[in-house]
Amino acid sequence: MNLRIKLNSYTLLVVIYLLALVLFNSCKQKPKQESPPKSSVATQQFKTTAQEDSINLFAIIKDAIKEGDTIAFVSISDIDKLPGNLNSPIDSVNRLVFPSFEGKTVEEKQRVTLTGQFRKRLLNNAKILENDSLYVYDYADDKLLTFPISSLDAVAYLNTNGDDSEYTHGASDYQFGFKLNHIVLKKINDDYYNKTYVYIGARNPFTKGQMHAVIWQTTNNKNMPFVALKKEETKILKGHKLTATYTFKFEDLNFFLQVYELKKEQEPAHRLLIFNSKNEVVYNALYNETEYGGVLPISLVDNKNYKNYYEQWVGRLLKDRPTLIFGFENNDADCDLLSYIDSSKGYIRLKCDNRF
Repeated sequence: MNLRIKLNSYTLLVVIYLLALVLFNSCKQKPKQESPPKSSVATQQFKTTAQEDSINLFAIIKDAIKEGDTIAFVSISDIDKLPGNLNSPIDSVNRLVFPSFEGKTVEEKQRVTLTGQFRKRLLNNAKILENDSLYVYDYADDKLLTFPISSLDAVAYLNTNGDDSEYTHGASDYQFGFKLNHIVLKKINDDYYNKTYVYIGARNPFTKGQMHAVIWQTTNNKNMPFVALKKEETKILKGHKLTATYTFKFEDLNFFLQVYELKKEQEPAHRLLIFNSKNEVVYNALYNETEYGGVLPISLVDNKNYKNYYEQWVGRLLKDRPTLIFGFENNDADCDLLSYIDSSKGYIRLKCDNRF
């Protein structure tokens, strides 16, 4: 009996001690968090992951099967999810992708006009209405052309980038879209339509007079606020030497472009940094030569380039959307990317039906 009382008393003392220890630790004042020291180093306020904008912008494709036989059309194959066996012409006919090629010549199989139920399938699948319009905007010359969809031929054109010996004349061999009137397109000065974007819908999304060529001016690298290279940039630029720095101002944004060279026979790498009025980095990107492409040339204040040769552009291309910037790299295996300077808004991937 006495032993049980002693054990209970001992247990009670242990419990009281532990409770007191927990209470003491919880009441201890946490050390004050020190504010990071102020520095002249710019704050990076961009996100490393970006979402693709859902808007569909297309490219004009200029194609020639033979000399003197050139056409211009807009392929919507990137949004036209074709049904069935794409390598079987018969299956595509049964699914109303295109009409039968039975009895057709080689030339007739190359360019097919889609009418009736075949046109209807294409429009329905791409969610395009006959009373929609196709808008062509030349941002270099600030020209807007409008084509009612009902006035355009729906077409299926054989992809001329392929190998003739491998064609099955199934749906996968064709580009589907709309043929454009060459006479009307002559209003665009660029014969290859490199400075045009296309939208299909009920309303024009383009904002006229808001795109500006980025024309660079030489500056001392010391004029650019210091921003340390990211880890992956350090790896890419290993052995490179900073050879030049350029600047450009747009509204309250200051652009800086650093040129890094490795060997004379290789394209240089371009590092782009954009600062807001508070000297904060709002855009940070590195463009370098890869297996599939490289950097595009820059235009300088001293050069009198024709505006169709300006590569970099900035501005509010689209209504109800923020500022875009593009023209810093080319990628033969992909379509162009148009980036929002506010990287939290993501980017637009051009629908160009690239079949690299």
